[in-house]
Amino acid sequence: MKTGGGFDNNLMLINSTSAVTSTVTGSAVDFNGPDLYEINIRACVPKASGTSPKMVLKIQESDDKSNWDDLYIFPDIEAAGEWNKKMRGTKRWRRAVATITGTSPDFGYVMVGASTGGVL
Repeated sequence: MKTGGGFDNNLMLINSTSAVTSTVTGSAVDFNGPDLYEINIRACVPKASGTSPKMVLKIQESDDKSNWDDLYIFPDIEAAGEWNKKMRGTKRWRRAVATITGTSPDFGYVMVGASTGGVL
């Protein structure tokens, strides 16, 4: 699947500044309420090294930034690649949680966020 654009810098759910080697919870991002239409969430994982590396990537949403519900769980990520999923949130706040397992896993500089160009 090809993407039509880059990331919307205001809607980055994870934008790692160091290699992702353990579980990461992104900061809460204000989407200003429910989505009026589907948006594309894009995950870019540049590598997957170590023994049996696995990332379980969840997009979560909340009305109060305290209680979080899973909006979408990507298929297990065990290799480098790019994943896109159109989704429609029903709550104001979103975040991504990347749960990492394996021996000495390294997924590189992971980026997860809303795509500016949608899915082609």
